[in-house]
Amino acid sequence: MKPTLTPQLVPKPLWGKNAHDLLGRGAAWKAIRRDALNAAGQCCSICGSEDGQLSCHEKWLYDDDAATATLIRVEIHCGACDLATHAGRAIKLGKRDVVLRQICKVNGCTESEANGLIKAALLDWEQRSRKKWKIDVAAPLLQQYPQLSVLIDSH
Repeated sequence: MKPTLTPQLVPKPLWGKNAHDLLGRGAAWKAIRRDALNAAGQCCSICGSEDGQLSCHEKWLYDDDAATATLIRVEIHCGACDLATHAGRAIKLGKRDVVLRQICKVNGCTESEANGLIKAALLDWEQRSRKKWKIDVAAPLLQQYPQLSVLIDSH
């Protein structure tokens, strides 16, 4: 069974090259976030939680052979799911226990299995961080939000 919640570590060369940072807190990002919140029913797209601050997460698909990172969608995350998704950063902040609990809870897995997911994500991150990446945006997303073209020009 494929896990629902997995760490998705952003390769180091792509840090800061995301819609939120490049669009800022202006109207374009607010519209994207509002649409994602509405689509998710004002709750976490992963676990369904309505608790705490909900963040708008950018979901990327990494083509390792072509070294292309494609923004494929945005989704809403609660704080715990966002920490688990960004496990590398969360662990550096001393929140490994939160990451493990959330991965286990959402996936119905053991701590050992959760640690395996984190380890695999860290290995992917190490390999991906050695590459020079091209950035793309999935056509349907770009059609809906033409402002996201700023990502394509950011590499």
